[in-house]
Amino acid sequence: MANTRNRKPYSKNDWLVHPSYGIGQVKKIEKKLIEGKKIKFYRVEGEHSIYWLPVEGLEASRVRRLASRDQFRKAIKLLKTAPREMDPDHTKRRSRIKEVMTTGSLRSVVRAIRDLSARNSEKRLSDTERRSLEQFIDSLVEEWAIAEEIQMHEARSELKEMLDEGFAASSASN
Repeated sequence: MANTRNRKPYSKNDWLVHPSYGIGQVKKIEKKLIEGKKIKFYRVEGEHSIYWLPVEGLEASRVRRLASRDQFRKAIKLLKTAPREMDPDHTKRRSRIKEVMTTGSLRSVVRAIRDLSARNSEKRLSDTERRSLEQFIDSLVEEWAIAEEIQMHEARSELKEMLDEGFAASSASN
């Protein structure tokens, strides 16, 4: 996980990625009364959710800033690389998926999409794996669209092309 010790505070309009809630934008700082104490929170609004992130204690947060264009372009290059074979043991695959969901790092999400997509082309995914893959793809496409300032359907199309290139390269080397 990225170094969170010196995490800078967020500002209004910053885009954030939450492993569970997805992508949202800081809209304002609000004070809420919690157990008799006023605590400051960032109000983060996404397409399907609103959540409050405590201003204090960001070190423990799993939330990250939206990747820069450069970071994003480096990460998505992984889609063109040969997929890593997923463990035949479903509990180990489930554990890997859970870890990706927990950390929410861009690179781990991209690798999971690449590897789950490859597995799906060879073997049927379980319902949990399929839903996880769809969630990872939706999150990546949304972040891609924002980072690259393109439409989501364009990002989805590019994603498919890159995965196809990776599968072709992998097939050619085998």
